[in-house]
Amino acid sequence: MAYGAQCVRLHAFATSKNTTRSLNMARLRDYDCIGFDLDHTFIQYRLDNLYPMIYSCFAQVLVKERGYDCSLLEDDFEDFKDFCLKGLVLDTKKGNILKLGVDGFILRASHGTQQLTRKEITDCYGEQCIWPKFNILKENPIQHSNVFRVFENYFDLPVLVICARIVDITDKKFGKPEGYNFWPDIIFSLRKIFNPSSFNIDKKEQYFYNLKRNISKFVKPSPEKIINWIKSMKETKQTVFLLTNSDIDYTNLLMNYAVGKHWPEMFDMVVCAAGKPGFFKSEEPLIKFHELDGEKEVGPVQELQENKMYSKGNHKDLTIFLQKQTDLDMPKVLYFGDSIRSDLYPSVVFGDWNVVTVLEEMESEGMVTCQDQQDCLEDGPKSKKARLSVQDIEIESCKEEVLLSKQWGSFFVHADTCQDKIIDCKLDGDHDLVKTSGRKQINTFWGDLIQKYSTFVIPRLDFITELSPDHAFEAFSLSKGGFYPGSPKSLHL
Repeated sequence: MAYGAQCVRLHAFATSKNTTRSLNMARLRDYDCIGFDLDHTFIQYRLDNLYPMIYSCFAQVLVKERGYDCSLLEDDFEDFKDFCLKGLVLDTKKGNILKLGVDGFILRASHGTQQLTRKEITDCYGEQCIWPKFNILKENPIQHSNVFRVFENYFDLPVLVICARIVDITDKKFGKPEGYNFWPDIIFSLRKIFNPSSFNIDKKEQYFYNLKRNISKFVKPSPEKIINWIKSMKETKQTVFLLTNSDIDYTNLLMNYAVGKHWPEMFDMVVCAAGKPGFFKSEEPLIKFHELDGEKEVGPVQELQENKMYSKGNHKDLTIFLQKQTDLDMPKVLYFGDSIRSDLYPSVVFGDWNVVTVLEEMESEGMVTCQDQQDCLEDGPKSKKARLSVQDIEIESCKEEVLLSKQWGSFFVHADTCQDKIIDCKLDGDHDLVKTSGRKQINTFWGDLIQKYSTFVIPRLDFITELSPDHAFEAFSLSKGGFYPGSPKSLHL
């Protein structure tokens, strides 16, 4: 998490390694090292409560400290939750939010929260409807910019709504300006609200204060089967590590609640405040690992040791540790994470790891789970779980309310036979089983990045904890592979 640290620690990266994958099947037992991200990967949040809390924190800071209109404080997030979707891009100068295709075509757009017509999009961006900054983003999808921002994780999405509401309010009060300049205030608020140094500050506009007061409202306990699954990896002599951007105090808060005070025993090593994606940079000087004594940094270390907890650090020194642990020159690493910017892209492109992406949108949209002669569709969360091919998995009833968007459509695909006529996939979470005739191509930009850099994708860790370590997961290199336990329903409608 740790937005304050991330905003400071932005590095240039060396030339990327070859990301072309020849892997057709992935088996957990084939990997020497297994790593886990924390937030939205090992730790699952109650998003229906988390979103309104984050929105309220931002509204308070913007109104009280940056002079924004008091109507932000009066907003009911319930009225705007349908606006949230991962992978949307904010054009900070125009006040527009864009859903992009794989080629930069603007599949859908809004000005503030108000949806734009196709004519309004062409008037703003030209007849081709190609976003002008697309090539910049495509070449480096993990960069930050003062003219655009991709909202790609669940801490981000309430901030997207705040930005859209600022545009709405500005237009209503003053008329539509030639350009908007609220983005520096959003950055100020991000750094203030999520700054690790604010962990012990008791103010209601602070994220950590609100979460500490009622952690069970925002964080889910970890299922025992996930805990036992990770312990079993360690027992089979695989090196298991936790690599998170969250500082040690926040990590402790989450893990003590979700697992218990002995949680570090699950891992061979824990790295907090990693500063991903900068953690994977290759140029000198590299940031040293610092040993942790409780929740206190006690200084940089020259050599990493087993069963220790560290902060900061870099991929090069971690690799040396993993080589020592496995007695291999090139240990195979599989990493579980959720963020393209922090986990997926840098660990694959610069770390040469394989990645399993945890993508809750699979669960909320529903999945194709039948693999016999006739594919069939598994409903989203409103449906009874018995039709799932994975046993004892509870599909959460509230997820579709915060992860599905009627305004934006599917995360994975925007069905269009020609680019001047956009036809949405209808996702209402209430379909019966439907026969299909194959899987569509992912055609959203952010969905395509998931497909390009992931080995395979799962909705949550507990979808795979009871499988054999020898279970063969089909990778994205296969035409119908990449999703487990089934591909998103939107790709079959």
